[in-house]
Amino acid sequence: MSTLRVGIYARVSVVKAKDGKTEYDSSGSIESQLAVCRGLASSHGATEVQEFVDSGVSGFSGGRRPGFSALLAALDCGELDLVATRHMDRPARNEQEADLFRYALTRAKVPVVTQGGTLVEPWTASGGLVAKMTAAVAEYESVLKSERLLNHYDRLRSAGRLTASQKVFGYAADGLALDPVEADEIRKMYKTILSGGTIYSILTDLNSRGVPTAGKADRWSHAAVVSVLRRPKNAGLVRLPDKIERTTDNRRRKIPQPGYVEGIVGAWEPIVSKDEYDAVMAILGDPKRKTGPGSKPRYLLAGIIRCGTCGAPLRSSNSTTNADKTAKIGTYRCRSHAAGDTRKHTAIQIHIADRVGREAIAAAFLFGSKELLPKSEDASTQNLTVELSKVREEYQEAFKFAVQLKNTGADSLVYLNQLAAQEQALEVKIAEQQRESASRVLLVDLREGLFKPGTIKISEVADTKKKLIQRLEGLPIETQRELARQFLEVKVSLSGKGASRVQVHHKIVKTLNGEEKYPDDLPEIDLHAEKWKSQDAT
Repeated sequence: MSTLRVGIYARVSVVKAKDGKTEYDSSGSIESQLAVCRGLASSHGATEVQEFVDSGVSGFSGGRRPGFSALLAALDCGELDLVATRHMDRPARNEQEADLFRYALTRAKVPVVTQGGTLVEPWTASGGLVAKMTAAVAEYESVLKSERLLNHYDRLRSAGRLTASQKVFGYAADGLALDPVEADEIRKMYKTILSGGTIYSILTDLNSRGVPTAGKADRWSHAAVVSVLRRPKNAGLVRLPDKIERTTDNRRRKIPQPGYVEGIVGAWEPIVSKDEYDAVMAILGDPKRKTGPGSKPRYLLAGIIRCGTCGAPLRSSNSTTNADKTAKIGTYRCRSHAAGDTRKHTAIQIHIADRVGREAIAAAFLFGSKELLPKSEDASTQNLTVELSKVREEYQEAFKFAVQLKNTGADSLVYLNQLAAQEQALEVKIAEQQRESASRVLLVDLREGLFKPGTIKISEVADTKKKLIQRLEGLPIETQRELARQFLEVKVSLSGKGASRVQVHHKIVKTLNGEEKYPDDLPEIDLHAEKWKSQDAT
């Protein structure tokens, strides 16, 4: 009894509908194709059957198809005597892959049988003509379908109604209505960047609070946060269409294009304003932000508080004692190692120093003059940030031009110096507005009258100060640190005990200097009585 080895090939492109239902292309499901091909194999007396399947993969796009690759390999190895497929367009719908399939069939002298019993032998004149005509028609249909789909998307884009096929963070499943909880998180992201915060601080905050992502990922990543921020949809804008390129192996590759379509407003509700979106894009595109990732400060006074012995900034670390090597205590420590310096340098526990710092900031708000409050109704840094980004870009272009032309004359240097001066002036203005912005946040739930000199009752001071400290602790750490930098000079003395070792000098509310006392009401391990081992902390 002779054997007949049949290879069955089935493929279907799958489209996910917005309601979650699965829609198949006109070829039907994989199961229906396999049923037809199994009948064809049986009618031809098959003794061995191999099934090759590609589910949810286009035969036109050039994407990787494991089933098709395995079929070609089986033909090349001489494992098949007949190929059964529902239609000749199932194995390939573009010219390149259709040629590969025909050549593989021709080398192996293996015919193809399709639904209806038609037998095609590509190595013959008639069979080759049928195979080529079928491939040409299939590719024409695919290109036509693709063009119609792209035109449909263009019409939706022009009408401002092109939405993602899957749910995106910040919006409901229909892509038009807001998800109020997620939309509020996005507003916080933009506010953080505009107030001088970082992507790292955003993702750390989201993960620490367990805010779920819109996709399958369990945690937020740097790329995910940037992707959300760069999305024009957030400002009610329509993004530019992806650029489609062909790879060397004829695969389609989508390349997202930055920016949005001018003059078109989306039909969905915006989360932030266009001005806020443009300002954040300018910040994210600033060349000075393109630095390698480093450790981010987690503590209020890290790098701000200074050693009372040498004046160097104290850095945070985790320390253990000889008595208990398992317990770690956060510590600010001086790491100055100047040659020949035999002096004893300072260290203090983080929770004590930061408590003193927050109390000092709160005191500045309580007893400061009106000049401490924001000078303008809107302390936004958006316009200044956009202007600063443009100045930096202009400086880079001018510098590059001067280098290329070897133009280092007086005129070029004067122009570059002017741009550098503009940059420095804008940075100073932005720092001032960031301080005002941070100040404004503290005033949200408190009346301005509380801060007018001479109007605070003694009985209200402690309660008001407690409210201010609680409000301060709820701010992003970057905002807290900006207030500390603007308001305070802090150093640690070797003499004294606990909080009394922290010496605060007020840079703005100078009337407080020498007035505040910080009692030692928190326990502190004597850092100088024992040998300490430290390991770096963030």
